[in-house]
Amino acid sequence: MVFKEKEIKNIFLLHLAAIIVISMTLVDATNFDCKGKGFYCLNSTHFMICVDLGYGVSTTVDDFVIPCPPPSLCIETNEFE
Repeated sequence: MVFKEKEIKNIFLLHLAAIIVISMTLVDATNFDCKGKGFYCLNSTHFMICVDLGYGVSTTVDDFVIPCPPPSLCIETNEFE
């Protein structure tokens, strides 16, 4: 079976597209329970904004991470971010 140059090119592009799609890492957005606060500490130097969904439930809604301004620290017991 002899492949034509155009068929070989199409097969190559199909395999290349498959490799790119497989190798892509998808970001899984994780919504954290903020326990009624307006922020969620990811660690001591970064936090995320929380949204009140009503009925006392607040959660993060996206993957937007905000660094704490130096020299402040993010501590779960803080009242405000």
